[in-house]
Amino acid sequence: MSRGDEREQSPPRVRPSEPGVDPPVRSEGERAPRAAGSGLGAFAWAAVLGASVAEGGVAALAAAEDGGLAGALVGFLVGSAAVFAVGGALATFGQLLLDTEAARHAATALADAVGSGPLTFVAALAASGGAVAVSVRGGLRLLDAMTAPFALAAAALLAVGGLVVMLLVALPFARALAQRLGARARGPRAVAIVFGVLAVTVGLLAGRALPGAYLPAPVATLLALASLPLLDRPRAWLRGIASRARGFALLLAAFVAASLGAATLEGASASVRGAVLRRAPYVGNLVAFLWRATDGDGDGFSPYLAGGDCDDSDPAVNPAASEVVGNGVDENCSGSDAAPYTPPLPPAARWQVPAPQNIVLIQMDALRPDHLGFTGYDRPTSPNLDRFRQRATWFRNAYTNAPSTRFAMSSVFTGYDVRRLPYSSPRRNGFVLGPGARTVAETLRGRGYDTFGLTITYVLDHNHGLGQGFRVWRTPWPQAMWRENYPVAAEKTTDALLEYLDQRPAAGRPFFAFAHYRCTHDPYIAYERWAYGEMDVDRYDSALNYCDDQLRRVFEALDARPDRDGTAVIVFSDHGELFGEHGLTNHGRWLYEEDLRVLLLADIPGVDARAVDAPVTLADLGVTLFELGGASPPRDPDGWSLLHHIEPVPPRPLFVFNDLWVANVHIRAEAVLDWPYKLIRDVPTRALQLFDVVADPRETRNLADDESQRARRERLGSLLDAYAAYASGHRVR
Repeated sequence: MSRGDEREQSPPRVRPSEPGVDPPVRSEGERAPRAAGSGLGAFAWAAVLGASVAEGGVAALAAAEDGGLAGALVGFLVGSAAVFAVGGALATFGQLLLDTEAARHAATALADAVGSGPLTFVAALAASGGAVAVSVRGGLRLLDAMTAPFALAAAALLAVGGLVVMLLVALPFARALAQRLGARARGPRAVAIVFGVLAVTVGLLAGRALPGAYLPAPVATLLALASLPLLDRPRAWLRGIASRARGFALLLAAFVAASLGAATLEGASASVRGAVLRRAPYVGNLVAFLWRATDGDGDGFSPYLAGGDCDDSDPAVNPAASEVVGNGVDENCSGSDAAPYTPPLPPAARWQVPAPQNIVLIQMDALRPDHLGFTGYDRPTSPNLDRFRQRATWFRNAYTNAPSTRFAMSSVFTGYDVRRLPYSSPRRNGFVLGPGARTVAETLRGRGYDTFGLTITYVLDHNHGLGQGFRVWRTPWPQAMWRENYPVAAEKTTDALLEYLDQRPAAGRPFFAFAHYRCTHDPYIAYERWAYGEMDVDRYDSALNYCDDQLRRVFEALDARPDRDGTAVIVFSDHGELFGEHGLTNHGRWLYEEDLRVLLLADIPGVDARAVDAPVTLADLGVTLFELGGASPPRDPDGWSLLHHIEPVPPRPLFVFNDLWVANVHIRAEAVLDWPYKLIRDVPTRALQLFDVVADPRETRNLADDESQRARRERLGSLLDAYAAYASGHRVR
């Protein structure tokens, strides 16, 4: 027999079955594979391992900032164990389900319906992932518009509808591509290439829609799936563990991983626990879910997994509870009862200005002052604000009362810390300011002022009550059409403000005009005239240039008015923005300087331009607005008039807080600034961070565990408790 005849008669070699690849035909009586779903099982376990390592890495980086190498090891263990436990349990249950006769028949029917082959399998997987992404993102938006049960039902409908649409698009494309490629579309290299393309696509597209910490896990998962078809030994090993016989052993391993991760989290330092739960997104969401499931008294806090509840039988005792001074009960689980707090009295005003004055108040949303030319930034982002600063008083160390638009605007319009105001949050990040809060617009309108306010669609849709007292409170575009108008929103706001100013006679009633600019809020838009690059920070700076150019028109129009010498012009920002500092992006995620520092420039007639170093807050701005209008300030406000700060003032503590839902994680923190030291406390975990913001402006050295700072840490912690008790007991009625 010739060698060619030998080749013709020898049985063909076959590769182990891959997802979507037709298995070889076996003769009658030939034994079937031990696990019909072992090919899918291998892929499932590759995904679990890839995601576990990636989330462990994210958690390690988060914990390393406060805990060093030991913290990084704890973070990696907690992050990887949590994802492995959940993913491993799902993969095992899926494998057990696939190893049934019913599942094999269903898989055959599905293959007949949509086709077979690796590309078809990957297309179906991509369509499923896309449908999940659509439902999650849509569901988060719906939470702001309806109750949680309705949002969940709507998200489920989005998932089903999205899956149908995406399958209708993806599967015909995959089949056509497979036919064109022929045999090459059925090999492992085709699977690897497609998964690799998916990984790159997810990394590029999702990076614009999600915070950076959410990306490593899905990208690592796709890369693990891309590499698996090319690696025979790992694929065979994963197939082996994905057998029915080992299913219960794997479930036990997942349970052990979950227990180990929970024990490690409980035993970690408070700073490491806080970092992992806040900045490792999938772990944070998982623990938040478990907190709600183990919250026995319904107060929103759990006694397990660093949930912070020191008495789960009493809903009035939890880390966010209001302290009652002197009752001997530790309501907020701080370890002791709160001491009395007496707010310091402001010094007598040593700078008088004529009142009433016209007031033009300009809000620059999410503007970081360190991105302006006159503060030393290396890009020419603000030539017009730089010129305005030459005639205005610059408050170098201005802070928001909370890094959120709804809270910051409330402080500006009332002069109070929001924790003393009557407000509610009916839909997580929604906001309703109660009628008991007297705003500056209400007060000035009662004194004969015309009150005119321009804001943005989000405020009108989600933050109610901020327009109390404005005769006009609207957007400069059709309210529902903000997306279409967003690229030219600053221009439309300026047009509307200038139109109003043109209608105001110089010798008529005084006016209070408010204009809200959102250029530097995400999504950031790059403008061709001011091109710096394609990174988020580049687009942010470009948008700042665009906004600054529109402010030029406002400043020129005001300078041309005969009543300019009787008009106070104030430009401020409500909070800052982060671009990767401390591993964070956007705003409201924590109480770091990049998020708390705000712009505050005040051109007040009768006050010479200068720079003021004393720390001030937006509540101080609120009290100042009353004074400029010739009105009495609110009763016992939290702010001091900015006019008191023109000359040196005695030091006072400043208090800030944070309350924000990010997906399923409720971020709550509070801080006190006792210049130059700032103590930050995570409400659920009681984790502490202490920084010297003058010696360490980037807050890279946490002094909370420094024994030499123990007395200061304890004093500032007691001050936080005392002020929280004061705020809850002295609410505005």
